[in-house]
Amino acid sequence: MLKVLRYFFPFVFFLLIAIYFYSDLFFPKPKLPATPDYGRSDLLHFNIPLRYKYAEKLKQGELYFWEDKIGQGFPIFAEGQLGQLYLPNLILYRFLPFWLAFNLSFVATFTIAGLGLYLLARSYRFARSASLLAGLFFAFAPPFMLHMHHLNLIQTTALFPYYFLLINLFFQSRKIFFLGLLPFLVSQQIFIGFPQITAYSLIGATLFFIYKIRQGPKSFTQSLKVASLYIAIISLGFLMAAPQLSSTYILYKNSSRNETPQSILTDFPFKFDNLKTIVNPYILGNIKDGTYPHWEKNKWGIFWENNIYIGLVPLILTAIFLIKTLFKKSKKQTPQDYTFWIFMSVLGIGLALGTQAPLHPLFSFPPLSMFRVPARFLIFTFLATSLISIFTLESLIKKNKKVIVFLLIVLALIDYSYNWKNYNLLIPKEKIFSTPETAITIGSNVRIFVPDALITWQSVFKEKGWKNQTEKYLFLKDFLDRNLNLIFDVESVQAYAGMAPKRLTVFESLLNSGFKQENGLEITTLSENLLDMANVTYIITSSKLNSIEWEFIRTEQLDEITVNVYKNKNILPKAYITKNYVQVKTLNETVKELGNLKASQNKDTIIEKDVRLDISGDECKNQPQITYSNSTKIEILTSNSNECLLVVSSSFYPGWEARIDNNETEILPANINSKAVKIGKGNQKIELSYKEKFFTESFLTGSFASLLFIGLVYILKKRATKN
Repeated sequence: MLKVLRYFFPFVFFLLIAIYFYSDLFFPKPKLPATPDYGRSDLLHFNIPLRYKYAEKLKQGELYFWEDKIGQGFPIFAEGQLGQLYLPNLILYRFLPFWLAFNLSFVATFTIAGLGLYLLARSYRFARSASLLAGLFFAFAPPFMLHMHHLNLIQTTALFPYYFLLINLFFQSRKIFFLGLLPFLVSQQIFIGFPQITAYSLIGATLFFIYKIRQGPKSFTQSLKVASLYIAIISLGFLMAAPQLSSTYILYKNSSRNETPQSILTDFPFKFDNLKTIVNPYILGNIKDGTYPHWEKNKWGIFWENNIYIGLVPLILTAIFLIKTLFKKSKKQTPQDYTFWIFMSVLGIGLALGTQAPLHPLFSFPPLSMFRVPARFLIFTFLATSLISIFTLESLIKKNKKVIVFLLIVLALIDYSYNWKNYNLLIPKEKIFSTPETAITIGSNVRIFVPDALITWQSVFKEKGWKNQTEKYLFLKDFLDRNLNLIFDVESVQAYAGMAPKRLTVFESLLNSGFKQENGLEITTLSENLLDMANVTYIITSSKLNSIEWEFIRTEQLDEITVNVYKNKNILPKAYITKNYVQVKTLNETVKELGNLKASQNKDTIIEKDVRLDISGDECKNQPQITYSNSTKIEILTSNSNECLLVVSSSFYPGWEARIDNNETEILPANINSKAVKIGKGNQKIELSYKEKFFTESFLTGSFASLLFIGLVYILKKRATKN
């Protein structure tokens, strides 16, 4: 029994610390984190609404492939940031109530991170007590404490230490079994959906692998064989993640996200001034109360990205070790791999500094050229420092080590609790899910557009942060801004995501460009057409809307925040038929033509392909009837005396198929981000359905790779046991 308790003690230790630290999420009544971000909250406007819908889908035995209530339809699975295939997410959101699953995600992530660093320290044969302390340092580092609103980032970072653990165990034991576990680790990181941290993890792991090869006595041929094995095993991990990678690749090819090396290095700068936060996380101000200098491109970075406060205890221990090492004459008693971990610590800061350090040319090459915020390389520094700090305990303290480590754990917990425990904004879950007045007014299943909620949000966030501002952030729910609308069964023509289809991006850009502030909010003809075509019924805005085409419905106010609701007088139905169309060849030509149309009057449509429609005869008058609609399927009945175009305000995206009376037909891109189908005479049934493109093939590939992985692990384990 004692052996069992001792074996599981590290897991229980980190779990209990996590429950203590996140206790406010559960007691005395359930809360959800709602920490704001620039422009909106990645919790309120991304993680909470989308994971809420994800949980609903899992409980129905489905994955969450497509969401029809944002952006005229959005490929949620392909976007990837929900981590739908990550095992802890699958278990928590499938079997537990949403709020409990969401909050336990943070508890699980903290536990996984701490345990990973603990096991890595133990692989160097450090004492259990000292290894617990190292795990604590890593789990309380800024990437976890200050990124609560970036759940997939912290989940991915939590797996980072396990790469070094498995590689270290492989070189210590010469058992391929440990390398054989890497594919599972790689695939799980990919499934979580934060590719930047996955890429950085693989860079760090590969550097460690090369270092360990060079440390050994192997010949060049042996080293080449081992390196080839490593590459093959990592590749197997990518194959296991094929279901996610194939979908995300399709979205990437259909998106317009394009980062340049210059923007990567300058948009979110990490300055030498930020190094001051190593002694006090709030020495430059606190974003929570609005005293920290606000992010400005090319000039100043973001608080939670640029903070390097790992704690006073590890800072002092690391400083002692470095001083001792510097003045030590003999290197015989120096801990194993200490040079690599010092290198990693310095490398993290060197890469984070971007243009201010000599390593910045590296950001001209993949994968570094693919990701923003170089400061995220600081995960190298945090992991390395967590290990280096306990080198001091091993080399200096010989007596009463457990007592000293216990005292250091207590001091570290006091430090972390004081600085981090009350940092995030927590709101009772009932208040987050309570229906705002605007949603009650407009009802469900109507489509909205919100032009200026971001400006209002920024005015609150920049001036006062979120300290004592809970009431205002709850009131801002009334805008039903991007993705938050999902909770209240309202559709939005906008979407908030890390990567979006190009058509949606172009549509939103054009739409936003037509709204100008001049003694109220003015709308151009172009934006009027886009709103009509997109079946937008309501505009929710902080301004007075100057347009005779929109009827004022209601207003609400809290202090300086105003929320106005206007209703469209000329809305087009979600599905309509027409003969009036303009034919173009490209998306760019569509954009040029849009300003010339009067969509709501003549039902004009822009088609990007030759449809060869017979335009003789009567106009298409009988309106189609939508008989069934859910997120991935729309059924429509039509009855016409001649050929027409059926236009549906639903995103044009790979994976959608159309059938007319059970015969497959082509879907045409229309009005930038809508679908159109050519229909014939008589009564017809049109069925539009979405199926994740190549998902079946990629799922089979991933399943085969997973079976190969299981077989590999079984064989290697059996051989290791025999040896």
